[in-house]
Amino acid sequence: MDDLLGMLCMVSGMAGLVGGVFFLAAHQHRSTMDKLRQFAARLERGRVAGGEGWLAGLSDVEVSGRLDGHDLRLSFRVVGGGKNQQTYLCFRVGVPNAVTNFEVKRASTLRRFGRWLGVIDDVSTGDRRIDDKYILSGHSGSLSELFGDRELERAVDCVLEDFDVVQVRFDQLEAEQLAGNYDPRQLLGLFRNMIRLAKLCERRRVDVKVLGERSRFAWTGGGETARCPYCRDDLQLEGPDVTACSRCDTLHHAECMEEAGGCTIFGCGGRAAVRA
Repeated sequence: MDDLLGMLCMVSGMAGLVGGVFFLAAHQHRSTMDKLRQFAARLERGRVAGGEGWLAGLSDVEVSGRLDGHDLRLSFRVVGGGKNQQTYLCFRVGVPNAVTNFEVKRASTLRRFGRWLGVIDDVSTGDRRIDDKYILSGHSGSLSELFGDRELERAVDCVLEDFDVVQVRFDQLEAEQLAGNYDPRQLLGLFRNMIRLAKLCERRRVDVKVLGERSRFAWTGGGETARCPYCRDDLQLEGPDVTACSRCDTLHHAECMEEAGGCTIFGCGGRAAVRA
């Protein structure tokens, strides 16, 4: 009888322990979901998908919406299992018609050593200060043009204060960090820093009557006016010196495109120009 009573007590204790663990996990999950909903409420068309049910986890949760005119997504990536499990917050901001794809990291002592050994892929921009400061991958010509603008450097520095790596690929600006703080105001701040960088890497649709009815793309460098991606000066959309790449429709100064030997947008390779 005593043995049976002892066994029942042990089973009850284990059940209580397991129940307590599940309760704490469920409470933490609800708290996280509440904060994500508060964050989504501050976005234009903000919504939270996934994360419902007793056994719900963060791996299928996604927050989406618009902020400062840009589409954004916040999701989770779970790595490992058990005590070694780590959850990462994945940040994505739309970069409409990105001028180039690239990845940038800070050049730490370890990464500089890896670059010296040749085990880390690194692209040179030709600017020694930039090359010493960052580990870059992408198209060297396009990166040289992008990082010729100190505003882009400042925006990258601002983003790398919170992220180890940031990259533009497939018209998306992406970064991630270990999950932990889901404060809505902090999430908004992180996304605004990324949007500041995204604006410097995107092109927008414009209509240039002197080039016909077809819409073209203008790089603005984050500002309001069209700029030539080669010389970085302003473009007069109805001026006689404006031209567009016949392949990707990006606007250039006619002389700049001629001097560059074709379109200066990464991956385009267009040689012919549409003249006014």
